[in-house]
Formats: sequence, C-alpha cells, structure tokens
Amino acid sequence: VNTTDSTSSSSVNPTPSLRNTQTPPSPLGNTNAAAGVDTSAHTAPVARTQTSDSSSSSSASSTTAANELAALKDSALSGDRAAQFELGHHYNVGNGVEVNGAQAEHWYRLAAAQGHLDAMCFLGQMYMEGLIVKQDESQAAHWILTAANKGHADAQCLLGDLYRDGQGVEKDESQAAHWLLTAAKNGHAGAQAVMGELYWYGQGVEKDQALSAYWLRNGASQDNGASLLNRANLYLNGEDHDLGMSMLKIAAEQGNHNAQASFNANQGDVDAQISMGIRYSTGQGVEKDNVVAVKWFTKAVEQGSSDAQCFLGDMYAKGLGVIKDEVKAANLISMAAKQGHPEAQAYLGDMYWSGQGVKQDTEQAIHWLRLAAKQGQDGAADKLEEILESERKNSLTKPRSKSN
Repeated sequence: VNTTDSTSSSSVNPTPSLRNTQTPPSPLGNTNAAAGVDTSAHTAPVARTQTSDSSSSSSASSTTAANELAALKDSALSGDRAAQFELGHHYNVGNGVEVNGAQAEHWYRLAAAQGHLDAMCFLGQMYMEGLIVKQDESQAAHWILTAANKGHADAQCLLGDLYRDGQGVEKDESQAAHWLLTAAKNGHAGAQAVMGELYWYGQGVEKDQALSAYWLRNGASQDNGASLLNRANLYLNGEDHDLGMSMLKIAAEQGNHNAQASFNANQGDVDAQISMGIRYSTGQGVEKDNVVAVKWFTKAVEQGSSDAQCFLGDMYAKGLGVIKDEVKAANLISMAAKQGHPEAQAYLGDMYWSGQGVKQDTEQAIHWLRLAAKQGQDGAADKLEEILESERKNSLTKPRSKSN
C-alpha cells in the first residue's frame, strides 16, 4: 500500500464572509430572500395539454411489462441463472409483482446454486435481516462466506461486519479486519472507510494513522466525500472528536463543500458556523435539521456575531429547533441591533410595534426602524411610514380635552 502522501497536510478553503451573501431574517420584505433561500429555480410548473390517449398508453405499457415479466419467468424456468437472480429480485422488492419472500428465496437459491455471486450475497442478506424470510444467521453466514471466498466485494464487506458483531459467526476482530481489508482492496468504498477506522483504533490490525488516512481518502474519493462526511458527523457528536475532524479534513480535500464548512466551523470559524446554521435551517446540501442549526448559530453567538444573534433570535421567535421563547428572541435581536445590524434593527422595531417579546412601545419601534431605514434595509422605510401614518390618524381622531 502506498501511503507516501497520506500524512501530508493540505489546506482547507476558508469559508467566505457572509455579510454580503447571506441576509439574516427580518419580518419585513421578502421572507425567502431574508432566509437566504434561492427561489429562482422554484417556478410554477407549466400545464401541458394531453395530445395522446393516456388510457391506451397506460394499457400498452402494462401489456409490455407483463410480457417482459413472462419472458423473464420463461428464461428463469429454463435454467438461466441471471434470469433466476433477476426474478428473485423482483419478488424481493416487489417490482411488477407482490413482494413474496418464499419466491425470492426460491429463485435466489436456484441462481446461487449455479454460482451467481450476487444471488448468494442477496440471499445471505435476506437471512441476516429476516425481513421477508425467517431470520437464520447461520444460513446468512454460509451464503455470504461462499460469495466472499469467490471474490464478491459486497459479500466480503458484509462478512467483515458479521465477524465484528459476532452475528452468525464467532466474534473475531482479526477475521473482521481480514475480510474488510480484502473488500477495501477490491474497491469497496464502505469497507475502505471502515478500514480507516480500524487502523485509527488498532482493531484487528496494528494502529497506524497513515494507513487510516490512506483508506479514508480512498473511500471518500468515490463519492466526493459524502459518505465520509456522514461518518464524521457521528464521531463528532460524541464518540471521537479527533477521528471526526480527521474524516472532515479528508472529505473537504475531496472538494465536498459541506465538509469544508463543517471542518472550518469545528475549528471555530464564525462565518463557517453561521454557514452551517443556514445549511441546516434551510436544508441546503444537507438534511434539514433545526436543532443542529440552533447548535451552530449558538456557537457563533458565543463569539459575538451579530448575524448569528439575528438568526438565533428568529429561531427562538418561531420555535424552530428550540422551545418558542419570544423574550429570549427579543434579547438576541436587541444584541444584534445594538451592534448596528440593519436586519436586527428592523426586526426589533417590528417587535416593539407588535409587543412581541417586549412591552409595546411605539417610540422604540420608530427609533429602530429609522436606524434600519438609514442603512437601506428592505422594508424598514415602508414599515416606518405605515407606523407614522397610523400615529397621525390616531392623533386626528383622538378627542381634544375641554379647557376650563
């Protein structure tokens, strides 16, 4: 294994400043733009006139599918192992037929008996999981071992996992490492990532951080670091921060922007922390998770970021990822407003006008909206004019006191 460059350091691109690229939330103006969401791609679908008979088209399609399935069954019955495997898979996942564990098992077994390696692997997985057939760990181990011995990378990785967990075989770290390493050398990305972990901890192999980095990098190169980023997040959430950071760095080296932002954020880069908060609050490039968004905004708030104060205040105002707390929201928005943050000033002015989290105070509302309007915050001038007009009307309708 060539590990010449596996320990060499490489820089991770810093996260650019967010001041001109992301706008914290404001109750005024375009709410989508305020949340930093690109709506340009979300256009209404264009209605299309149907020019063909949809019912006849559907009927023809069904007939074709039925004919193809019948032909597949004929091939399977004639002993074609590839057709037997494919038919078994149809019954396994319910493709064109009802899910039927017995039929899936039957056709997989016929194909496996003829040396079809995928059939052996799938059959082993079925017995291991016990979802549509009765769970049988010994049968699972038998078929997975058979496929692994014949060079099937997926089966080799599965067998390594069985030895790690002691499922269907006696638990054995050395055997686990042997089969996972074999799968890794055969190009299995998942096995490569696990070998990175095994070398990191010295489980079944000699501890070796250079080899750990080598295998993590190989696995990450197959999907631009996406899978490694997911594994990194698991370790960062409590098990092993150092390993998680090592994984993040390698995933970032593959050009994974989420990994780059996460790496920088974990290093304390405040703009990166805000970027991570935005990603998780909007689901940009990651699965939307407001709880994680709050975590990142909070870290940036601890460093005094007015952007983060505004974002986090909005989360508390709306109860996103936290228990709704309008008073805490107002405190955070006020902190940002006092730092001269225009969106926060507009937000705070609106809170004073509506009495959200603070005592209703028209003078304070006008004060903060004027400051925001002077900085050109979208919507602040219009809201200010609305309030001033309301006050003028109230003064005209208010009854005058009689003089003595």
